[in-house]
Amino acid sequence: MTEPALAPIDEAAAAFTPMVTIPDDPLEDMPAPLASVDTDFDEKHREDFTGLLYLGKLEEECTVAGHRFLLATPSQDDRLEMGPLHKPWVNTITGEMAWRTIFVAAYLRKIDSEDAPQPLSPANTGLRTRFDWVQRSIASDVVIEKLFEHCLLVDARVRELIEELDGLGEPSA
Repeated sequence: MTEPALAPIDEAAAAFTPMVTIPDDPLEDMPAPLASVDTDFDEKHREDFTGLLYLGKLEEECTVAGHRFLLATPSQDDRLEMGPLHKPWVNTITGEMAWRTIFVAAYLRKIDSEDAPQPLSPANTGLRTRFDWVQRSIASDVVIEKLFEHCLLVDARVRELIEELDGLGEPSA
């Protein structure tokens, strides 16, 4: 059984017109709020500046060995706790490895969809809890080393931003 031949399409009659017209986004043409501010501040630092100003930290997501890691600049308390936490490994052959793991724990906030654990008692600190979590969760020293490099890059962004701000002008007081 043969199928009937299809009739040729009349190009003018087959023109498609949508039943609903979606207007253009009115916000698309609006300039960014800081775009009109006259400043010598380098454009590449604006996002980092906004993160530090409103969040008090920079965050960055990176992928290492097929897993997503959320890194955030550590608090001053975390930074001060890094030394005492590292003390058992000072002047040992594993001192450098321990320091990298502690440094990564200070920055690490999430692995894939698993948030960093919070301390359950005041006896444990946030960094100590995350350090234990990193030791249990990441078996490869190579992964720790790659994360350490990403943490150093985030820290370098903060330093670069502060140097940029230092060069912009005089103190206000």
